Amino acid sequence: MSDTQVDIITSIRVTVKTTTPYDAVLDRLNVEVQRNWPATKSSLDHILESTSKADFERYFQINAGPSGFVQFYSMEHNKWLKLFDIGNGRRCRRVLLGNPLVAKTMLKHELGAGLYVPVELLLLETEDKKSTEVIYILPSSLIASVNKGNEELKKAAKALDDKFEFLIKRITMP
Repeated sequence: MSDTQVDIITSIRVTVKTTTPYDAVLDRLNVEVQRNWPATKSSLDHILESTSKADFERYFQINAGPSGFVQFYSMEHNKWLKLFDIGNGRRCRRVLLGNPLVAKTMLKHELGAGLYVPVELLLLETEDKKSTEVIYILPSSLIASVNKGNEELKKAAKALDDKFEFLIKRITMP
């Protein structure tokens, strides 16, 4: 027999609108999170098999971009949406990014927070194709919902918010 628990949570969705063109926002994001991409992607499986904590930490210290994040995944929705005549050619990219060295500051307080790290964002080209929207869920609004009474978890999630919002400001500045 299995038990199912259903929790209703509230999250905070943030949309940052910038006059900066999509390509410029994407280029800035790549600088911030893809220092050695795709080498990072190809060697990630290898480092996850490492038994050395020091090697693991060194890997992410070296491969994290200036923002402290590493890109784990990127999906260009527009590439498949065009098959269905959706989006009028607007570019739309979902990016999953994070850093286990940051994630551990939360997961040590609550493993269930692992559902919400790494974080994600959506880059969306505006209809006029002259500017960009960056859409994301504020990490702490999800992470802190896992264990509402855990102040250390909230503190660590807030630190992630600050780091993530700093990244968003850097990639969206005019």
